[in-house]
Amino acid sequence: MRRLLLLLFILSVQVGVLSHSFGQVIAVNSVKEKDPTFTVKANYPNPFQEQTTISFYISRPQVVKITLYSIVGSKITGIIDEAFEAGEHEVVFKRPDNLPDGIYIYTVEAGTSSRSMRMIIRK
Repeated sequence: MRRLLLLLFILSVQVGVLSHSFGQVIAVNSVKEKDPTFTVKANYPNPFQEQTTISFYISRPQVVKITLYSIVGSKITGIIDEAFEAGEHEVVFKRPDNLPDGIYIYTVEAGTSSRSMRMIIRK
């Protein structure tokens, strides 16, 4: 029995599986570190009624594209698609008159990196 537990422990550590032994965590997968050259903060305020601010950081000058999608993945609108200098930036998104309340996904793309976040529009 001890050999079986030891073998299971070794296998779980080697393949990175979350394993429990008598209620204690034995191994946990490591989380890949995010790209420090490109970050996106959650929009604020969120939820919002009329407008919200999307903040991002890029470490070098490049074109940044922000796109709004429905919760099921249909493209709603392009928010911005232009070149930015390196540094921290804020983009104000004003709700179009015909955009109903709901949960939406926005994607910020810079070079080969992209991040998707959720925004909520309500009255």
